[in-house]
Amino acid sequence: MISCTFNYIENDFNNLCYVLFINVFGFVVPMMLAVHSFYGILRINRESVSTLLELTEDVKQINCFKKRETTLAKNLCATIFCFGIAWTPYAVVALCSLSGQEVSKYVSTGCALFAKASTCFNCMVYISRHPELPTRMMRGLRGSETNHGIRYFLTTAYYEISKSSNSTTNTDV
Repeated sequence: MISCTFNYIENDFNNLCYVLFINVFGFVVPMMLAVHSFYGILRINRESVSTLLELTEDVKQINCFKKRETTLAKNLCATIFCFGIAWTPYAVVALCSLSGQEVSKYVSTGCALFAKASTCFNCMVYISRHPELPTRMMRGLRGSETNHGIRYFLTTAYYEISKSSNSTTNTDV
């Protein structure tokens, strides 16, 4: 969505057009594009994995390919789910205001702020789904690598995870 909040007091033609526009082009279309794009990614990945499975008979490698496919599917579903959860309240409140129902400025602003927080949700999904996160987080919180504890974790854990992730993706098939 493109604004902090909508005009929940007036129901004139301009406001009606604005709310409908942001709902269609800021919520429905992006959701449809995300679902379509992520489905395409999963389809291409599945085709690639099936081709690779035909070329190998190594059970360990087959299980690794299948695990990566499952992880990708979970990440994509979580991303779409978070987008929907974040923006649906805002879209519903905006549409309710058009029907003449009185909407509190606190409710509309709260929904807008929750929707704006969705920019953080993708990061949280990908970071939380990283396989090394629990180990790195516990090491950082305990302060076993340095005496800094939580400060160490907050400043360096993301760097270490992204560094190790980049080194494994370059060597993966």
